Amino acid sequence: MSNDSNDGHTQVESRLIPHAYFLLVLVVLTAGLRDWQVSHTEVAARDSIGFIRYAWNLDQSSDWKKVFREGHQHPGFPVAIHLFSLPARFFWPEDLPRAYQLSAQFTASFFSVLLVFPLYFLGKEFFNRWQAFWIVALFQILPATSKVLGDGLSESMFLSFATAGLLFAVQGYGRPGIRCWFLSGLFSGAAYLVRPEGLVVAAASSLLLLGRGVWWRDKEVRQHSFRALAATLAGTVILAAPFMLVIGKITSKPTGNIILNQATVGVMESEIPNYAANPNGQGETVALASWWSGGDGTQVQRILWASFALADAYVKGLNYFGLLLALAGLALSGPLFRRDPRLIILVLVFFLLNIALFRVAKVMGYLSERHALFGILIAMLWIPPGAANLGRGIRILLRKNGHDISGLERIIPAVALLALALPSLAKSMETLHYNREGFKQAGQWLSEHIQPGDPVEDPFCWSHFYAGKVFLEGKQNLPHSKPRLKYVVVERSKNPHVRLQTQKEEDLLKMAGQVVFSWDAKKTKSQLSVVVYSVPVPGG
Repeated sequence: MSNDSNDGHTQVESRLIPHAYFLLVLVVLTAGLRDWQVSHTEVAARDSIGFIRYAWNLDQSSDWKKVFREGHQHPGFPVAIHLFSLPARFFWPEDLPRAYQLSAQFTASFFSVLLVFPLYFLGKEFFNRWQAFWIVALFQILPATSKVLGDGLSESMFLSFATAGLLFAVQGYGRPGIRCWFLSGLFSGAAYLVRPEGLVVAAASSLLLLGRGVWWRDKEVRQHSFRALAATLAGTVILAAPFMLVIGKITSKPTGNIILNQATVGVMESEIPNYAANPNGQGETVALASWWSGGDGTQVQRILWASFALADAYVKGLNYFGLLLALAGLALSGPLFRRDPRLIILVLVFFLLNIALFRVAKVMGYLSERHALFGILIAMLWIPPGAANLGRGIRILLRKNGHDISGLERIIPAVALLALALPSLAKSMETLHYNREGFKQAGQWLSEHIQPGDPVEDPFCWSHFYAGKVFLEGKQNLPHSKPRLKYVVVERSKNPHVRLQTQKEEDLLKMAGQVVFSWDAKKTKSQLSVVVYSVPVPGG
């Protein structure tokens, strides 16, 4: 009995140790890259400031339900920032902007490390250990994904939950029990608490199980499918329903509500609320994105543009060469699709997700790689197999010409993957928002030179944040300048920022405005400068 037990333990160890080595390397790589990015960040991401505001409101309020109802984001990530901010504020009690910026980035970094585990095992469900390793490594390294994961944004938390939900759905398919399906629904509900598209995993699983339950010939399969469907929905509802009941709708995000409330597609750009322009807002801002600029346009024009924007998100998200490798992986995967029906879950999730993304692009007139990260993650599963197919294809071609080089099938995939990874790693290690230092300097100057009650108008949000104004919003009877002044932040650059409600300097001068702070770029090629005007408040 003892020998059998030891033999079994040894067999388990032999299976787990290779995984442990791969996972350890991936965790160290991810944590090291996130640490580098946190320490090389010039300013917080604009969307991160919205999450920080939400987290601060949670800290200041005893009525979290009210904060949830008034927020323009789902609460998962702000709640996590709030929890991370408790120790951060202990170390930086007098510098709330710094404490909360680090809290947001530490939160995002923590979940990007957690993402290693479900993504690795999802890859391992279909491919070998080395390919699963490369799937995770590339997702953590490629610039479009890496820079988001380390930037104090909700995507890493969302992806860790959504990928776990997808993993359990894949594992549940074909198994007799329903535990995996319940866990899939639970993680889908958790992902929904971060971003509304978290429900995509539960929706895809439910469609698949419903179809099996209705059309499958085998009675036992039909019965199991309905039990699995009930388990999936139960897991999702446990976490998603309470938030829906609190806010009285499916989502609190303005974009989601506009799309859901549109009976027909095609909102004019002028009708879209510009939350980015309001420093007191909590809406989503998309700085690096494809923007519709054709006014009303025809339905055909908007369809074509939305299709292009969606394709562009994947081309850039997979870093061009990665897309070619992914297509090579898919092109020769027919036998795998026939052999492993679980891939239908990935196909359904990818399909539903891209329908939603297409609608965002068509209705709202913008789309970025950030929106498509979950789809990019699924597409990235095929990059290492694509590299392997490339190696096999080249060897077959050489054989036909009388050349057979031993080990070529291993060398070429490694070279292809390194050719994709190494330049991407260098790009991902660039300072985040390196050309926005002037806004931070302006904010810090404002925090030292103006009164707490003096308003700061900053369409870019950064100076407003670093002046500490986010943490004074809603407070009454704060001391102010006499006579009353307001401070307006202006960027001088070639970019007109047509989607931000910026003020022209000539208008500020007409209002007796004076430049009280200026900053000229030294490190960047953008030739921009940031100035702050003090402007008398009428009647002050």
